[in-house]
Amino acid sequence: MVLGRSDRRYDHRHVQHLYGAWPLHEINPEDKPDPIKYARKTLDLRGDQNYSAHGSLHRAPARARLKDGPGVYNDLLKITAGTWCGGP
Repeated sequence: MVLGRSDRRYDHRHVQHLYGAWPLHEINPEDKPDPIKYARKTLDLRGDQNYSAHGSLHRAPARARLKDGPGVYNDLLKITAGTWCGGP
């Protein structure tokens, strides 16, 4: 089944659609710069969905591979700043 634009769910925390970026190295700024902006956009649209930090732990290495320093920082900050699991 092909989902229409209005049926797409971007708030899920998993990022298996970016397997080519991480852990593989098929999508990377050095060899294929064109898909990078789209890969970053999908990461920006991903939600946290719950307070388990699971999504941020998946997004951070993918963002690192895409050379998205601010994105890596924001994902790691969510975990280390205590905003998960009932933190401040």
